[in-house]
Amino acid sequence: MVKQCYLCLCDENRSKKRPKVSFHKFPSNEKLREAWRAVCGLLPRDDTTKLKICSLHFLSTDYKEFNARGLGGKMALKPCAVPSVSVQCPLPFLPRLEVDIAQNMPSSSTAIDENKELAASSTKYIPSSSTAIDENEELAASSTKNIPSSSTAIDENEELAASSTKNMPYIVDLETASENMCPTPQKRQFFEPRFISEIRTPHMATPRKARRVLNLVRLNDRKKSQKIKMLQNKNNYLLRQIASLKELVKHLQSKGVMTEEAGNTLMDILPVTMQEIVSRKLKKKSCYSPELRSFALTLHFYSPKAYNYVRKHWEKLLPHPSTVRQWYRVVNGDPGFTQEAFNAMAIRAKSKIIVINLVIDEMSIKESMVYHSNAFHGGVDCGTLHTPQDNDNVPLATNALVFMAVSMNDHWKIPIGYFLNRGLSGGERANLVTQAFRLLHESNVKIYSVTFDGAASNLSTFTNLGANFDCYSVNFKPYFRNPVTGETCYVFLDLCHMIKLIRNTLGDKNVLKDQYNNVINWKYISDLHELQSKEGLRLGNKLTSKHILFNNNRMNVRLAMQVLSESVYKSFVFLSEVSDANLKTQFEGCLATANFCLIFNNISDLLNCKNRFSKRQFDTPLTKDNYYTLKQHAHNFITYIKNLKDVNGTPMLRTNRKTGFLGLIICLSNMFPLFEQLQTVNFTYLLTYKLSQDFLETFFSAIRSRGGFNNNPNAFQLKSAYKRLLVRHEIKEIENGNCLFDGVAILHVASTRTKNACPLGDVNMVNKPISDFGHDYISTFWQLSPYLENVVDYIAGYIAKKLSKKIDCLICIQQLLGKEMPLLSRIKDRGKYYVAPSKDVSSICKLAERILKQNSYRLKSTNIKCILVTEIGNKLGIPFNNIIMDEHVMSQCILDNHRFQLCRLIIDLYLNTRLFHEAKQMSSKQEYIRQKYTKLILFKGQ
Repeated sequence: MVKQCYLCLCDENRSKKRPKVSFHKFPSNEKLREAWRAVCGLLPRDDTTKLKICSLHFLSTDYKEFNARGLGGKMALKPCAVPSVSVQCPLPFLPRLEVDIAQNMPSSSTAIDENKELAASSTKYIPSSSTAIDENEELAASSTKNIPSSSTAIDENEELAASSTKNMPYIVDLETASENMCPTPQKRQFFEPRFISEIRTPHMATPRKARRVLNLVRLNDRKKSQKIKMLQNKNNYLLRQIASLKELVKHLQSKGVMTEEAGNTLMDILPVTMQEIVSRKLKKKSCYSPELRSFALTLHFYSPKAYNYVRKHWEKLLPHPSTVRQWYRVVNGDPGFTQEAFNAMAIRAKSKIIVINLVIDEMSIKESMVYHSNAFHGGVDCGTLHTPQDNDNVPLATNALVFMAVSMNDHWKIPIGYFLNRGLSGGERANLVTQAFRLLHESNVKIYSVTFDGAASNLSTFTNLGANFDCYSVNFKPYFRNPVTGETCYVFLDLCHMIKLIRNTLGDKNVLKDQYNNVINWKYISDLHELQSKEGLRLGNKLTSKHILFNNNRMNVRLAMQVLSESVYKSFVFLSEVSDANLKTQFEGCLATANFCLIFNNISDLLNCKNRFSKRQFDTPLTKDNYYTLKQHAHNFITYIKNLKDVNGTPMLRTNRKTGFLGLIICLSNMFPLFEQLQTVNFTYLLTYKLSQDFLETFFSAIRSRGGFNNNPNAFQLKSAYKRLLVRHEIKEIENGNCLFDGVAILHVASTRTKNACPLGDVNMVNKPISDFGHDYISTFWQLSPYLENVVDYIAGYIAKKLSKKIDCLICIQQLLGKEMPLLSRIKDRGKYYVAPSKDVSSICKLAERILKQNSYRLKSTNIKCILVTEIGNKLGIPFNNIIMDEHVMSQCILDNHRFQLCRLIIDLYLNTRLFHEAKQMSSKQEYIRQKYTKLILFKGQ
């Protein structure tokens, strides 16, 4: 806000030519403020908080230090200073005088002389008093003394101004102010409007006045345009300065609204995608970043409606759907090899050596013809037809053979082509593989391996290319020569398919024999499931009725992997060592079956390593350090597989069910020479997961998800999804696809917040052990078998470990942990993953299990958990009864000390774990037939 003097109307802009002018507020002293009011002609009711008087109305003696402004300081008035100097008002702001000028005008002969005299004495000084205000009368008496000014030439306007402003002295004395004070203007009158809002009709009365108003409007419009332009330039400058999130944080830090530490934290935790979104919002009209483009394509792939919704609420930050369609048009997407995929790999190969694994698999499609865009789609097409109408007798396609390139030294995969067919022979497939090798070589991409499943047509394909898969032959050669470069290319059969075939073989034949003629019987696995179902608790494995009745879910890889697993092996070891004669008799001779499960579990780990930093024995990348160790293990596995026989003594590799066993031998034989060849292109390790078919299986899952998880798409739907997936995307595969995934769900425990306090035990029972407490024994009270006691001890170890991470009291943590590991925990021990629970924790868990078994008939009742907690508390007594705990709780609340809090936490966590398991058991079915009948419908007559 511009400061302005109330008396002479000078402001800061006009005072720039006189830098010594300063402005002063009305004083806070009531008496002195009244004196200033009288000088200015203001009434007591007038507001003076915003009025100011300039320094031209004060004498130099009124200031504490008159030259303070010249020295860089402020001009401060003395406590008794009062305005006492009259200053001529500028011409445009002449005050309206109450007395008519014409009545007081002197005669024409003397007017000019008087005007000159008035102009020469335009400023009158009345010496101010440097003492108190009581000397006002003396100041008023001397107010008529004049100090003559220098006689200079004054133009007519100045004379007129001087003649208009009569010699009006300021009167300081309050009593004589009304008689001698100059007539201070109360309302000012201007000759012309200064602002557009002041323009009235009389101002447009004549052409001259209208021209003046027009000039005023033009001047005002020019000033506003200049101001708008200046603000726009300033805003554009700021936007150019804040062109990224990093610069935005720096700008906020420079303004003092964000600390440096907060800015660094924000940059660390904010994802790159959000940084790109903020940057694009700041830059406007910039290109879409790869992350934002990927997000847009992924969202549009799943749901165009969701895409439009997000785009609308994100202020159109995402591209228009027509732009997304333009992105898809750059890809042809017709059957055959996709040239855009090879071009993309060629660009990558310019900056580094690209080594890929070629994955081949077939996907079943719906046998139908679709008319779209003036053409029919759905017939057999291997990329040789220019249009579908080139052949009138084209049969309908039933399969799509897809080729995919998976980078071995980078993190990407790309489909390179697909072929609609109705069944291709081995020779025809071999021709397509040769063509793929030629195109990959032209893209400067190296290829040393090929992965496929165990179909007979695939084995025939690579037999035609020069491979020999007879492992008993002297010419056993599980590799072939690159048709283009002549380099060795190794063959790998997909691990997941091989494990499924081996599980199916064991389940169908029931009995196999190892090299020592020990019986490997499927019945042991079936009996293990029945035992676990009868007891209600599992021995740390995943066996359910789905795993036993696998014929209804033959394609589910997860079920096969969980049967031939280490957890099943350890369950059999436990049953062979448990102190229960009936169980030992029932599972006598089960160790051969257990060893069978363990060996194929280790083979799966060796051929399915995903983590470069894994330190497990077999689930580890192949490097120079462990090359010979793993090679020796692989040799032992191959020997074991070769010596497997059926019930008649025929080697499994000589039977019709040999594919699964042969596939693992081929993989174990080829992984080591492949690593040696990869070392020539600067590979330091090999992740065997790169040699699996999971990448193509997840691609098939993404295609099916395009049509709302349509498991039977037609040829045109396949083409549409193929084009969208070939463009950069982040489509997630379905969880139950035909391959394995990381992150198998584990048992989670709910919150340990407690609501009910455990009842206080009898003080006379403090020194008694927990097993001596009196209970209301009834005839139906459950007694835990040795099997259940070991399983409950295993769960107690989990509870002890879980609670030891949550509580902070060191004494209570010591009460949770024991020294002796239970039998099942010893067998399943993996070092730091298991802890030994204390006897008190095991006793509480066993009591909770007995109460849970006793109330199993009403588990679906309302508030069953509260009922169980109350009953357990009533029969619990006082656990953790030792000197350390007694001293620890001595100074705590008797009704809610650490002893009872610890009991509540143990009971709550155990019941949460068990009730979760019981709910899963209640919802499980004896037989699952959905997948079986789905396949029967889709492949009817095949």
